[in-house]
Amino acid sequence: MAACRTSRAQVVAAAADFVDPDTGEPHPGMEEFGPVFLGHLAWVADMEGDRTKVVRLRIADVAHRRAAAAAALSVAPDRRSDDDRAVVRRLAVGLTNLGLAQRERRDQSALDTMTEAAGLARTLGDWRLEALNRLNLGVYWMTVPVPADFDRADAEFAAGYKLAIQDDPPLAGKLMTERGTVHYERALATADPDAARPKFERAAELLELAVDQRGPDAVLLHQLGQVHRYLGHLKDSRAWFEQAIALSDTAVEPGAGANTRLHLALAREDASLLDEALSFARSAEQVLAHAAEPDPALQLQIEQALARLTLLAQASASGAASAG
Repeated sequence: MAACRTSRAQVVAAAADFVDPDTGEPHPGMEEFGPVFLGHLAWVADMEGDRTKVVRLRIADVAHRRAAAAAALSVAPDRRSDDDRAVVRRLAVGLTNLGLAQRERRDQSALDTMTEAAGLARTLGDWRLEALNRLNLGVYWMTVPVPADFDRADAEFAAGYKLAIQDDPPLAGKLMTERGTVHYERALATADPDAARPKFERAAELLELAVDQRGPDAVLLHQLGQVHRYLGHLKDSRAWFEQAIALSDTAVEPGAGANTRLHLALAREDASLLDEALSFARSAEQVLAHAAEPDPALQLQIEQALARLTLLAQASASGAASAG
């Protein structure tokens, strides 16, 4: 952490000779060199959690990249030189970074920014950059509009998947994971259990396909545990949760896996296996206690689950003793 702060301070100190570190505006006579530092300054602002400053610096960065690409953009895509393509790609990458920063602030401008980035990538034949922007656009439709636009999100994820599936299975798997998440969120938003079930089934199908493409991923395995829990597939749910826990236990991050243990406890409660549920809830509490900064919301959920399960287990034991 201290090393990271030192690195940030060094970036700001070096940039200050060329640009205003807050606005990114180059000092007089430094117009040619100042833009080099904009991306680095945006990184520093991001590390410091100043999202407004990140967007401001990214906008300045895109303005410089757009000016540099102006001549190349006036040339038909199929007639651009390698140098033309390079400056257009720099603009597309700058727009990608700006779109992400805008989306983090729930700024609707992100839609136009990411759409332009995807379009430029397509004119370059850069399928990977376009696929990444399709991924970003899908997340936009899931997180920025209220309510989420599931149809548009799924369309973007599906378009990105088609671009990536042949040459980049891990990226394709990530896009497939997001498609599964769309159907999962759709199911959760559906009040009628009978209408929700096909959506959960579709989510399970897509997420299991993503496992084959991405390889081990604790978050994905956790998600599958949740989906199968809602479907009432309690054995499958436990198997996916346990895989997620095993993978989380290999992580170096203290507290990893607490959330999965909690949801496994809830799945065992669904199966009326209260002793197992209580054991997993206690395990979740123990794991979270090792986190440097425990998530307060997760901590509260675990405490509530422990209190409920303790009472249920005691009532069950009392009932069994009375019956005996």
